[in-house]
Amino acid sequence: MKIGKQYHLGAVEIHVNSSGWYSHHHEGNPDYNEVVLHVVLYHNGQREIKRQDGRIVPELELAPLLSKEPSTSETEAKNHLKKLSELPGRCGIAALERGTETLKKILGHAAEQRIQEKTEVLLKRWDEQDPEELLFQLLFKSLGYSPYAQVFEELAKQYQFRELRPLFRQSQRTTRTLVLSRWFGACGLFSKKMTIADPTVRHEFQQWKAAWQELPEHPQVSGKISQAHRPQNSPERRLLGMFHHLYRIANDGLLKRWLVVF
Repeated sequence: MKIGKQYHLGAVEIHVNSSGWYSHHHEGNPDYNEVVLHVVLYHNGQREIKRQDGRIVPELELAPLLSKEPSTSETEAKNHLKKLSELPGRCGIAALERGTETLKKILGHAAEQRIQEKTEVLLKRWDEQDPEELLFQLLFKSLGYSPYAQVFEELAKQYQFRELRPLFRQSQRTTRTLVLSRWFGACGLFSKKMTIADPTVRHEFQQWKAAWQELPEHPQVSGKISQAHRPQNSPERRLLGMFHHLYRIANDGLLKRWLVVF
């Protein structure tokens, strides 16, 4: 693309607001070092858009450029979206042109390459520690996805699987209190202002908080968990999901159950 008199080759990142760049933690993620333009509907921040490598990214605000004419009715908009949804899209067009078998080969190759990359990470760290603890840490890292990957991996090192495993021999509710009180407390989630509508969930959350306060030690992860995230991607939701997974497989162990999967 051409910005002013200079040509740029790279990616374009799109957000509703310019603050989305920082709320999604792109400034610390090297995966976004290829971004050459930040496109937003509204410019609502004072900070420049800066990549992880320190380069400033120019920003384009669309709101001032939009037509002043009245928008179409809701019915017309829905009909228009329905027509668009029926189109195959760029990837769909490529698939139609190349055929189903070619598409399967492309996806299969991509999946195999992804598995090889993950395997290389495992091999490099295999001799560092117990394999089951390594798997536990990598699962937590993946669970945290890019914004919380390091925080979650540190949490797995803080409360290792072999230390948590005996806790899973009790009832699910008791175990949930014992485990989630540690995870939430170490991540600083009890200090967040949370609105929990369900009275049952709210009561149990208070039990976790009380259990954390009663522990003799209160270790903390070094990273901070931001409050800017999609509700379905909240760290609380992800930790709760991991708990239920561990509760199902803890007796057999991580390695045994995951080796069965693969």
